[in-house]
Amino acid sequence: MKIIYRFGENDFLNFQSFLRGWEIISWLIIEMMIVCVGILVGGIIYWISDQLRLSYFLFVIVLLLLNIVLFGSFWLLIVIKLTRARQKGLFGWVHLNFTEKGFHLLRSQSFERSEGDQGYFQAWSGVKRLRESKDYFFLSLGMGKEIIIPKRAFSIQEEIDVFRKYVNKRI
Repeated sequence: MKIIYRFGENDFLNFQSFLRGWEIISWLIIEMMIVCVGILVGGIIYWISDQLRLSYFLFVIVLLLLNIVLFGSFWLLIVIKLTRARQKGLFGWVHLNFTEKGFHLLRSQSFERSEGDQGYFQAWSGVKRLRESKDYFFLSLGMGKEIIIPKRAFSIQEEIDVFRKYVNKRI
């Protein structure tokens, strides 16, 4: 079984693969810490100042500024991940050739294969599980590594069903 598809930035940044569980939890923890710090600062200002309106105003400003910092950090993370992915050559054409022992993955900048392409063989024993979303398959290799296969790489629904059964039979 062979699959060839173009892997781009939109595939890389899809929600299911971009934010891993630990990243979501860390962002939620940071957000809770921001709220706690904002409440603490607002409380301190409330006890120090005689003007209640000023303390509420400063409380809201502190929360707003901390959330702007968090939002900026989130987008910085996206830019860093995209830059690293470009440097690794992750975008371009992906050629997957599945065999009984595993699969060969080859990345190239053009539809045709060339000498400078990056490729490797992955045994089925190294594949932990197959996840699926509405638009993608994710071959999980462990340690946060996944091979993302867009369902648009298949021309008809039957090919998707055959692929799903083929992979699930081997992992």
